[in-house]
Amino acid sequence: MLESPYILIVEDNPRHLRLIHDTLEDKKYHVKDATNVEDALKGIVDLCQDKHPPRIVLIDVAIPLTPSATVSKDGGLVLLKKIHDLCKQENIDIHMILVTVWGAEHRVIKTAEEYDVKVISKPLDMKLLLTTIMESLSVGSKRIT
Repeated sequence: MLESPYILIVEDNPRHLRLIHDTLEDKKYHVKDATNVEDALKGIVDLCQDKHPPRIVLIDVAIPLTPSATVSKDGGLVLLKKIHDLCKQENIDIHMILVTVWGAEHRVIKTAEEYDVKVISKPLDMKLLLTTIMESLSVGSKRIT
């Protein structure tokens, strides 16, 4: 049986963050939160130091780059690229899922395809989110390594 995943939720909307956090915690996942790129990168470092696979990062596409910044419509894509580079550099295995209101927007789809990550559109369907997490962890699923 797989160890319960460690999941970092990167979401700047407090209501969405609470909903996702509570849903995942109810399923006995280990959950951490971040509301911007800077804090998410700190969370990734903490997650990786623990050496507790499997690891998943749920990334809202439109998030601030820093705690004091306004929302960047590409903040999550910037984070995705930074995590990808960190994973390659440190040989770390992390699954990533993009969450966005712009699910079909060309730049989101193109980036998701480039990094081979799944995209879930808002408003979130919690069953779909949980299924996507399980699919990301399944044998043969492509991961960022």
